[in-house]
Formats: sequence, C-alpha cells, structure tokens
Amino acid sequence: MATLESTPSALLVVLVATGLAAAAGGPAPAGPVPAAELLAHFPDRAHAAVWRNWQAVEPERIAKLLGTSVENVAAMANSMGLPPAAPIPPEQKARGYFWMTLCRRNWHLLPMEQLAALLETTPQGLMNFLQVEEHANWVILGGSKPACEPVRYEPPNPEVRQKAARIKQIVRELFEEELRKPGEPRFAFVRRLSEPKPSYALPAQPAKRLFAPRFICSYLKIYGEPLFGREMMPALVYSTAGPRAVSRSAAHSTANR
Repeated sequence: MATLESTPSALLVVLVATGLAAAAGGPAPAGPVPAAELLAHFPDRAHAAVWRNWQAVEPERIAKLLGTSVENVAAMANSMGLPPAAPIPPEQKARGYFWMTLCRRNWHLLPMEQLAALLETTPQGLMNFLQVEEHANWVILGGSKPACEPVRYEPPNPEVRQKAARIKQIVRELFEEELRKPGEPRFAFVRRLSEPKPSYALPAQPAKRLFAPRFICSYLKIYGEPLFGREMMPALVYSTAGPRAVSRSAAHSTANR
C-alpha cells in the first residue's frame, strides 16, 4: 500500500496545498485574470445580482449590496417574473457549502469585496474558506478572481424595463404553473430524515456485522498537512511494508479505503 513517503505525486499535491494555505487569508493572488463573463441576457448587472441571489439571501441583504431600498429590489424581482421573497431558513446560513453556491453564482458578477459582504464576512474570511478550509474550492472557481466592477442600483431606463419584461414573459410561459405550487425550504430534508419513525422497532437479534468496529469519519473535517511539523501527532498506519508514520490526513484517507 502506497504512503505519502513513497508516492512522489502525493507529496507534490501536499506541497502545492501547503503553499495555498500559507497564502490564504490575504487578498486574492495578483496577476492576469480572465475577464468577467458577458451578462447580455440580463437587463443590467444589478438585475443579474437580484436574479442570481433571489430567495438565496434576504432582500435586505441584496438591497444593502446594491446600495438601494428593499422596495427597489422587490420591484426588479417582480419585473423579471420572480416569485415573492421567501424566508431564509437558519440552516441555509450555517452550512458552509452554501457559501460555495453563492460564490459560483456571483464569481463573474461581483468583486471580491461585494461577494464577501453578501456572505457577511470579510475578503480575508472568504479567501480562508476558498483556500484553507477546502483547497479544491479555489481550483473549482478557476484559480483566480475575474475582474468585476462594483454593482450598484440605477433607476431602470426604458430599454432596461423592456428587457426585464421580456424575461418576465419567458418565465410566465415556461414556469408559471410550477411557481404557483408551494415550495419546500432548503434543507427541509435534513429535518425530515432526522425525525424518529414511531413504527420502526429494533430487531430482537441484531444482524451480523460485516465490519467491526464500525465508525463514522467526517468528510469535511480539517485534518492538517503532514509537512507542517511533528506537532501534527502522526498516526501509525500498517502497510505491507510494516508500520509507517503518516499524518492524520493520510491515516484518514487510508482508513476509508
């Protein structure tokens, strides 16, 4: 069984990840960045911000982002045929991967400062989430932040109103029946699956276990990097070559194979 000590490719991955972690917490890496994607299918960038974040965050937060009133944000949403605002469940704010959802929706639309404000954090906190808590997040988003101008509200002119009306027409033609149906709050399935079933009874004789002992290991836990020093308390993992000292992250990976 291969270990970090005997796998050059794994060592290279760790070195790259360590470099990213060392740089995290500061501003996004400088250098050439791709241009922000074209948003010609939206009336303007403010309408795009409303569309992409509607029912994902509170209208008050979108209004603060755009520097306008909640009434103006609601008017923009209605002009594009979006349903009324819905309450945001607490679970939605507490789950870190919903940050990634908002990052993907706004990566080519908002500058880093506005994106961090939308998530109610700082640019440093956002970079820590993207580069330290989950190294892959930064890679998934392209490895750089597209250059985006700040998005601000401006009173819609006749051309903007016409484009919004066209979107509303399409929404009504394709989705009006579905939008009339009652929706389910995000993460409602977590509460549903957590409820005990009164009709379920444990068997008198437990079934024979295929694996013993059984354990659950957190997929999202931060396990650290093996090159940061001996203070990481290396675990002892047995392989065909005998016991080898590897990091906790490597032990976690091995135990789940």
